[in-house]
Amino acid sequence: MVFRALSSDSYILPSVVITVAQSAPLPDDLPGNAAAIREAREAAARMQARLVVCPQDALTGRPAAGIALRADLLANCTKLVEQFVHETADGGPALLFTAPRQTSEGLADVVILAQDGAVAGWRARHRLEPEEIATLVAGPVPGPLPLRLDEGRVLRLGVVHGIDIETPDVSEALAESGAELLISVIASSFDPAAPDILLNNVVSRIRETGLACLVANLAGALDDRVHAGGSFALDADCRLRASTLPLAADHLATSWAIEPDGIRLLEGRVRFPPPPGVLRSQALCQRLRAMVRERKFDGILLRAGEPRLAALAIDAVGPSKVRIIDLDEALVPLIAGLTRTLESTLHAAPPKIRVEDSLRLLALRLAAETANCLLVGAGGYDPFGASESGWPRAT
Repeated sequence: MVFRALSSDSYILPSVVITVAQSAPLPDDLPGNAAAIREAREAAARMQARLVVCPQDALTGRPAAGIALRADLLANCTKLVEQFVHETADGGPALLFTAPRQTSEGLADVVILAQDGAVAGWRARHRLEPEEIATLVAGPVPGPLPLRLDEGRVLRLGVVHGIDIETPDVSEALAESGAELLISVIASSFDPAAPDILLNNVVSRIRETGLACLVANLAGALDDRVHAGGSFALDADCRLRASTLPLAADHLATSWAIEPDGIRLLEGRVRFPPPPGVLRSQALCQRLRAMVRERKFDGILLRAGEPRLAALAIDAVGPSKVRIIDLDEALVPLIAGLTRTLESTLHAAPPKIRVEDSLRLLALRLAAETANCLLVGAGGYDPFGASESGWPRAT
């Protein structure tokens, strides 16, 4: 698709449209994830958007540290970054996205602004998680990235990358160096016990800087982690002006008025999340689907008598991949084998075997292993405390 660039000689731009491509990428599926980003950019171009913002890890589907030792993925990621940059020469929207990048100091998790066929700027994430220190290098406190709107106007973007939003140092430095808008690109986890952590962090950064903030949050799931989604935009008074639904892939369009003393966020579409119980169910479906996919299971196995969990499993992977097993059925081969072993050892009929809960669990695990299925509902995985949150246990 070819786009005609807007010129200040022929068009006065009273406002600028910035979209968020809230994607739900698959880990390591770089071609598929790149295709989703391209589709989002084409949709943004039809709205005459000037910028498409992608959440953290939208291209790779996993944190940069997770592919640090995967030379093949790093090489393919580098090629796709170059392609993205080249594609922005078509006159369409600029693209803001994250990717691992080899620097003179080492591998860094960077955010890149591509516009008009070139890299307008990039910044390395300033703060690292403790487990990332061995594989990634941190960047300095960043300055704004320049988004060209027309020949006489540049919008200075204060991009806050990942966990940099949790402390004031990066956002304050961006504001002091001339940023006009904060943009948070992040992949925060879904946590039903503390759903407003990201919102509270963003509100604090707005109050400290006096700048509006656009948040692009990743959706989908990566094995043991469900991403929250729910991207949003707050004006400088911390009022919610636009938002997407949580957990799922979605798009958010925001409009910003260009004024002599800066920019102002206009009203947009606000989408309110479903009730907490529905959110927990949706998150568990994504979690189960990701576990089956990442661990290469053939399906899900659960014991009879758990209709709610059965319904969630069917929603997650489909009815053909869900196996419901009766405990007595699971125990038959285990007890038969144990009986034969005792008979050969004692040379006599063994005493009646008492079925304890631990034996039942062992039988279920044996059945799941034999069928190459993910076992759920039998204890084990309990990410947020099932008794408090209502999140069904899985193992």
